[in-house]
Amino acid sequence: MGLEAGEATARVHRVIRRLAYELFWLRAEQVALRELDGRDHVGLDFFRIAYTGIQGDWLIRLVRVLEPDGDVASWWYLDRTIPRDVQEALAPTGVDRSELESLAQRIRAIRNKVFVHIDKHGVFEPDAVYEKANITGQETERTIEALWVAINKLHRKAFEKEYQREPDYGGADIGRLHAFYMTQIAPKRTGTPLE
Repeated sequence: MGLEAGEATARVHRVIRRLAYELFWLRAEQVALRELDGRDHVGLDFFRIAYTGIQGDWLIRLVRVLEPDGDVASWWYLDRTIPRDVQEALAPTGVDRSELESLAQRIRAIRNKVFVHIDKHGVFEPDAVYEKANITGQETERTIEALWVAINKLHRKAFEKEYQREPDYGGADIGRLHAFYMTQIAPKRTGTPLE
């Protein structure tokens, strides 16, 4: 049983909105991770926990967006349902379908062996799964930005406006919070001033 035209259009529109939401947060979390990376921490403190938590949320959002399973409403659902629109939206970004497929497969390996599931074989060397996937920060940033541009083109076509929840997050507050923490709070946790 196929979808009626109205139902199919409604689902495509809903998937576009959901992917825009996921990509909006992926971009914000990416900025936060970049700003948190390399910041000093004192033992198990907020900055270490924040980095780990944001990193996990960032990865699961990326998994959601690029999940290749035929029964999920991911980027690939749009690719199958409105392929010409998807191709037109993605073309100017410089990222092509084969790059997205490659990244999706490598992320899937991480998802299945260490991130969402604890594979009984992968448990011995979880870092090896990440190493084999060979996913770089530069690659993911480029991909996320390309998908953001493309999903906004699709959103404009579907809703006659770009998707924007709030202004882009710049991450400047992280540096200020970290500086305050390191000068005012961290020394009290350790009992000695930090140099």
